[in-house]
Amino acid sequence: MKVISWFPFRPGRKAAVLTAAAVALAAGAGVWGGTALAAATGPKPVTVYSCEQPGHVVVTLLSTPSAKCPAGTTSVAIGAQGPRGLQGIQGIQGVKGDTGPAVTTDFGIAKVLVDRGSGASAWATYSAPLLGSPAGDQAQGAFRFTCNGANDCKLSLQAHATVAGWSVYPRVLVLKQLAAGGPEVYCEYGDGADNNGATAALTTSDATVTLGIGGSLDCGSSQAYPADGTATEVDVPGGGNHYDVYTTLVFAKSS
Repeated sequence: MKVISWFPFRPGRKAAVLTAAAVALAAGAGVWGGTALAAATGPKPVTVYSCEQPGHVVVTLLSTPSAKCPAGTTSVAIGAQGPRGLQGIQGIQGVKGDTGPAVTTDFGIAKVLVDRGSGASAWATYSAPLLGSPAGDQAQGAFRFTCNGANDCKLSLQAHATVAGWSVYPRVLVLKQLAAGGPEVYCEYGDGADNNGATAALTTSDATVTLGIGGSLDCGSSQAYPADGTATEVDVPGGGNHYDVYTTLVFAKSS
C-alpha cells in the first residue's frame, strides 16, 4: 500500500511534511509500497525515504530508496526512527465488592388441615426461609372452606422445620358466614401455642401445633372446652356454613 500526498511547496512546509511521514511510519508495522516493515523495538534506527519533485513534495513512505519513486522525482532519506517511548503506567485495579449472604436452604413449613368427615387434609401450606431474623421469619395467608353435612368440621395445624433448633408462634383467626348468607362474624381466634403466648418447638417431621383459644369456644360447635384453653383443634358447625381462615406463622430460633 502507498500513501501519496501532494502539497504546494513553501519554505518550511517540506520539513513538516517529511517529519509527519516519518512519524506515521514509525507508529507500527505495515506494508508500504508492497514492502513489509516490522515494528521497530528499542533504539534501533529505521531509515525511510520520500520522493521529491520541484515545486511540490510527493511523499511516498518506502523502506528502500529511489526504485519505488515515480518518474521525474528524486529519492530523499527522511531520517531515522527515534528511541522507543516509555511504557504507560498500568491502571489501578477496581475494588472488589462485598460477598452477599449465603442463600438459605432451610425452611419452616406449616399446614392448616380441615376434616370435613372423611379425614384431615391440608387446605393450605405455608413456608418461610429460616434466615434467623430478630423479628422472626414469617409466612401468612388465607383460605375459605364450607362445612357441609350435619356434623362439625375440625380445623388443626401441623408444622416442622427442615433443620433442628426452631420454634413457631401461630395465630389462626376463623370467621363464619352462615349458609343462608349475610355478613361474616367472629368465630374463633388462636393466639400462640397456649394461652400464655408460648411458641411450639419444631422437629424435622410434621407435628400438631396447639393453639391458645382463650376462655371460651365461640363458633357454636359441640366441642368440649379443652383444659387451660389449649386446643389441638377448633371445631366449627356444619350445615353448609362458610369459614374464612387467616393464618400467620412466625418461625424463630429456639431459645
